[in-house]
Amino acid sequence: MDPMAPKYKGERDPMMTRPPVEVGAIIRKNAKEAGIPYGDYIAAILSEYVGLSYQCPMPQSLQTHKQQELDLPAA
Repeated sequence: MDPMAPKYKGERDPMMTRPPVEVGAIIRKNAKEAGIPYGDYIAAILSEYVGLSYQCPMPQSLQTHKQQELDLPAA
């Protein structure tokens, strides 16, 4: 097996989307900060949104990034 080949993630449904430029910029920024490809970032978010997060679990780096965004000051 090619060491540079991406890890097999199971059967996938290729889709294309055209979000507004501002949304695309945020997706790319957040994915880069989490250290994952933006396609994986989108797939993880969508899987969680539709209630099938086990189909595309969020990478640990994305979970950490999400927790940091949600840190709130003490009341």
